[in-house]
Amino acid sequence: MYMFGAVGLVLLNSVTLTAELILKARNGERILKDLRVIVFPSECVFAFYCLVLQMHAAYLQTIKGTQIKDTDANSGSCGKTVEIYSSIAAQFRVHICCSQSAPVKEPTESFNVRGPSGPLVVPLGSSVVLPCYVDEPLPVEGLEVEWRRTDSDTLVNLFLEGESRPEEQHQEYHDRAHFYTDQIQHGNFSLRLDNIRVEDKAVYRCKVYSQQDADKILVEIKDVGFSLLHITVLVFCFVSGSGAVLLLCRLIYCRSKNTVSRSTIWNLQLSLVFFPNICMSIAFIFWGLTEGFLHETVTCCALYILRPVMLIWALPYLKYLQGVLKLLFFKFS
Repeated sequence: MYMFGAVGLVLLNSVTLTAELILKARNGERILKDLRVIVFPSECVFAFYCLVLQMHAAYLQTIKGTQIKDTDANSGSCGKTVEIYSSIAAQFRVHICCSQSAPVKEPTESFNVRGPSGPLVVPLGSSVVLPCYVDEPLPVEGLEVEWRRTDSDTLVNLFLEGESRPEEQHQEYHDRAHFYTDQIQHGNFSLRLDNIRVEDKAVYRCKVYSQQDADKILVEIKDVGFSLLHITVLVFCFVSGSGAVLLLCRLIYCRSKNTVSRSTIWNLQLSLVFFPNICMSIAFIFWGLTEGFLHETVTCCALYILRPVMLIWALPYLKYLQGVLKLLFFKFS
């Protein structure tokens, strides 16, 4: 059960956080609305084990009539410094390209709608500007600008009668797709799309109507990937989970060798207590900056800060460490 608290909980929560982030990228919405439904119950199981362990120790004291001296598991100990070198892979990118079509209503154009000169790049969860503009300003009177998806004819945003019409937007783009309304009079009809999702991959059509003429342009979002903060969360989750497993394997190996000193085992034990939990608390901090909310982030970080305290409190009950703890106690008492 001690290893469940030291390694099992870290693995469970790191896998949960990684899966939640990947599924959010694929589906565009979170599967678990609150990660505390996983983190808090699992933490309660370990806390209950610690409580039972304490009650069992008190029961043994009563039966045997002996007094168990409390030892400070953390006094005078020297934690082993673990250096982490992690290189973050290059971000997946959103490539946006455009193609221009012929006039819609009139065979002779009085204006040309233009788009970007090259591909645009934006990570998942960030914002992107879908360019659409004309060289010469058009009169606002009688002007209509319409952004739609070509695959489903979904209305992304509409500018009509001198103002933006967010009430006409499809709900998927509500509060996410915005005109630069102060730039409309200057011929800039670009659309800012916030909080890019995987399902935003599509071809978008910008139609501009004046009183006599019209023109359109197509803008395609071809791919969506993770942002730097998302990759950072994944890296810390991987380092935390894999680090906990490697430290546990190393600890088991050293315990099986009689030639390994007790101080080495003690240092490995402290590394197992602190290193994975610190990494997971950092992962939840970055998660809060990207996808999470305040209460979720604070609760999960607090639990991962308190868990090493419970693990250290339970160290005296590990038989293979009792000799080391006694030496430390008599040395520094």
